[in-house]
Amino acid sequence: MPPERYCVRIIGNSFVKMADEAFTQGLAHGQLTYEKEHKSKQLSDIQIYELLIGSMISVAHSGRWNVGFITGWMQALFDKQPPRNEWLETQITVQIEEIATT
Repeated sequence: MPPERYCVRIIGNSFVKMADEAFTQGLAHGQLTYEKEHKSKQLSDIQIYELLIGSMISVAHSGRWNVGFITGWMQALFDKQPPRNEWLETQITVQIEEIATT
């Protein structure tokens, strides 16, 4: 029996052993999709939900590819945090405090 072929990647805080080419291709595609289509853009919870659900049920690729895509997209989302906007955070805090006192 030939030895199992796989690569190990760090995803988040975990080492992930990837032996499935479809998962690996989906992972790379998910990362690239985030970088090209979503990076530095404001996303709503509805947009994220629709992207993830759409990816999960897509019949264009295998289930393993779809899960790889979602994993790659989420990794890129969390790895590429936009810079904090302290002015915006201050304005939101002030508005919340004003609502609370009225």
